[in-house]
Amino acid sequence: MFTFDVGVSQWQGRRAYQQDCITAQHLADGKLLAVVCDGMGGTVGGEVAAAAALEALVSRFDPLSNDRAMHWLQLAGAANNALARAIKTDDTLTSMGTTLVSLLADEQGISWLSIGDSPLWLFRNGELIRLNVDESYGGHLDRAARAGIISWEEAKSNAKRHQLMNVLQGKKSLTVNDVADNPLALRGDDVLLLASDGIQTLSDGHIAHLIREQMREPATVITERLMRAVHKENHPKQDNVSIALIKVQEGSES
Repeated sequence: MFTFDVGVSQWQGRRAYQQDCITAQHLADGKLLAVVCDGMGGTVGGEVAAAAALEALVSRFDPLSNDRAMHWLQLAGAANNALARAIKTDDTLTSMGTTLVSLLADEQGISWLSIGDSPLWLFRNGELIRLNVDESYGGHLDRAARAGIISWEEAKSNAKRHQLMNVLQGKKSLTVNDVADNPLALRGDDVLLLASDGIQTLSDGHIAHLIREQMREPATVITERLMRAVHKENHPKQDNVSIALIKVQEGSES
């Protein structure tokens, strides 16, 4: 059986407010639920949006659901409705929104729900693999470059790369493009990494290198090493950073 060693860390960065919310919770039967929400909209709107979405998902999560994909869709709706209720009670929150990336890990593997651009990675055999869809304009451009439609230079130089193409906003219409229909099987020594996009001050290659160097360390040590690396970059406009890192370990039946 698998066990999950978890490290969680947050930093406000250079922003005036912390608008990320994050949790990683061990559930019954060895399951693990992790959620990252990256809020946006006004001085407090992002914090409200992220907290409302995370609370709605966690409080309604059913680890025994037999239809995981349908359950993720129901949870996306619940998170969106939580934002709608908050906006209804305070119209100053009208422009708020949040990304959401969440995973369930258990013996069957991992399934996930993703809305927005907060990354979910799998580190396996020394390589960092993006699992979820990047719903920023940059992600759209990179997919076009990968397909040969535009050049990589065009994709990377576009000034609109960071614009979000999908996000939870409490609106009546909700688009969910990324729900894992079937669990992705795990292996011992896999590492899962959920984060807000503030971590992408570091390149994918840098993140992979840091994980590779620290593979024998506990998850908390690797997580703090990643956060220190973001600090070291000293980016003048550093966004909020939230990291949940999960080491998958082979266990034995007790």
